[in-house]
Amino acid sequence: MDFEKKLKQRILTARIFLIAGPILMAVSIWQNLDNEFFFAWGTALMVIGIVRLRQYRKVMASPEAMRAQEVAETDERNIMLSSKAKSWAFGWYVLICGLAVIVLEFMGKVELATLLAFSVCALIVLYWGCYHVLKRKY
Repeated sequence: MDFEKKLKQRILTARIFLIAGPILMAVSIWQNLDNEFFFAWGTALMVIGIVRLRQYRKVMASPEAMRAQEVAETDERNIMLSSKAKSWAFGWYVLICGLAVIVLEFMGKVELATLLAFSVCALIVLYWGCYHVLKRKY
């Protein structure tokens, strides 16, 4: 895929975030929701949309910046580092959550421990599924 086309798709996603954010904020205010969940998510989406739009437009404005961004995203070393970082993050998440489940069980917070254990299980199942899909593809 052409890198400029990829950036235009990212700009579209940022615009969607920029539109969805205020909508969630308005729903939160309009419905008089007691928790700030929708308002917080709306604010986060709006900020992400604004920041990403500025970044992508800055890259699109300069051919040198676009080329530098393309090289940064397609460089083999950067791809390898990204893959390793994801692998490490996955491993550390599973380890830390596993320890947290044990500590939470000793503290008597069984529901929270169960939720955390299920999140680890879901992540491992997701990893396993992605692994098998990628194994067939490559």
